[in-house]
Amino acid sequence: RDGHKIHAEGMDVYADPERTREIDIDQEAPALPGVFHCKIVGVTRHAAVLQTPELDLWAQVLVRPEPSNPVDPNALAVITPSGKPVGYLPAELAAALSGQLPPHSLGQALVTNTWTDGGQRTGVAILGTVGRSFGATTE
Repeated sequence: RDGHKIHAEGMDVYADPERTREIDIDQEAPALPGVFHCKIVGVTRHAAVLQTPELDLWAQVLVRPEPSNPVDPNALAVITPSGKPVGYLPAELAAALSGQLPPHSLGQALVTNTWTDGGQRTGVAILGTVGRSFGATTE
């Protein structure tokens, strides 16, 4: 694309400590009950936020329901801990998860993958939970 190299950086995510059950990125369905691993959609509207350290690998982000969203009452917005909007969970995935997150609650997620084009971050994937606690380990 216009002489730019598209680069992906990230890590594999597993559902078990033995690393036998990988949790792939899925835009449509939860990986496990209340657990999702997806690429955030709508990030082009928030390009400046994408470039901040708040979206570096392993950074924490939050998932907030938007029941009054005029386009999609199941919308689940992704925001930084400082409240900056990043984008949304994909619509089909949000519909599957929206009933598991009460309206004034926040889901938790970690940045697992990033994509860059020409040195600018263009995409982010997150692993997260709604309606349950979240824990992760790294080696």
